Amino acid sequence: MKTSFCRSCFYPASHPLGLSLNVDGICRGCMVHQEKYTLDWNLRAQLLDKAVSPYRSNSPDYYDCIVPINGGGDCFFMVNYVKNILKLNPLCVIYNSLYLTRVGHRNLSTLRKMFNVDIHMHTPSREQVVALTKTTLYHLH
Repeated sequence: MKTSFCRSCFYPASHPLGLSLNVDGICRGCMVHQEKYTLDWNLRAQLLDKAVSPYRSNSPDYYDCIVPINGGGDCFFMVNYVKNILKLNPLCVIYNSLYLTRVGHRNLSTLRKMFNVDIHMHTPSREQVVALTKTTLYHLH
């Protein structure tokens, strides 16, 4: 059986998460990657601002939104954008699957201090993590 590859990134179509190629042999990930160069980002920022505007609270005692975080570096970008650009008061939420690294913990501490945000961490039991993982794997296959 011959394996097809994306003509742009060379990932195989047999990728475990399922990779579909268009008629030109380009995967969806590469198509999305190219799309970012043709989008009107100013218009999209205006649309996003308009969409979140009704949820802005005038009180710092209320959360305007929930921002999912994981301790990775991309969280800093998201929280900065939500807090400083969109002017929302987020509640940051993390699901600790018991595999959060020392660096992840340090990043969360830095994020909290840097942006003065509340972080809610849900740490399930080991049994709950195993059950959720099994269920997820069952539904993916």
